[in-house]
Amino acid sequence: MLDDEKINRETMIEARYKDISNLETKFTSIIENEISSRKESEGKLQRQLEDQFNSLRNDLLKESKVRAEGIDLINQTLESDLPKLNENIKNETNEREEMDRNILKKCNDELSKLNENLTVEKKSRDESETAIYDMLKDVVTKVKGEIDNEKRSRETTEETLVTLLEETCAKLNAASHV
Repeated sequence: MLDDEKINRETMIEARYKDISNLETKFTSIIENEISSRKESEGKLQRQLEDQFNSLRNDLLKESKVRAEGIDLINQTLESDLPKLNENIKNETNEREEMDRNILKKCNDELSKLNENLTVEKKSRDESETAIYDMLKDVVTKVKGEIDNEKRSRETTEETLVTLLEETCAKLNAASHV
């Protein structure tokens, strides 16, 4: 009877350990999925950032090329016809260069904003992963503590029962010798 109780208890403890192992496996899977998801999101965000940067750069290059070609044509015409328009061309060049600088500054500002968003998203995901990991760790610790407490309680109960049985046997032996 004690052996059956002990086997039942050990079976229950093994079941609890298997449950803990299954929980750890599930939590590990969840964390790995979150990490994978975060990496995919970061990759997408990085690609979007690169696509926007390339698009802005291409627009800037096209605009610069068109302006440069227009200025060259105007220079040829005006230098032969009206030398006083050279001053206007220089002003236009300066304005174009200023606009190019403004566009470049705008691009850099947009890239900085996108980079900040990426950093915030990354930080947020890291904090989420840390919170999930800490929560899982607490749950596993709690469950292990409960199992250990239950095991100690059962061992104490078993020791008490064995002591009672021994006392009873001793009393029965003493009573039978009398």
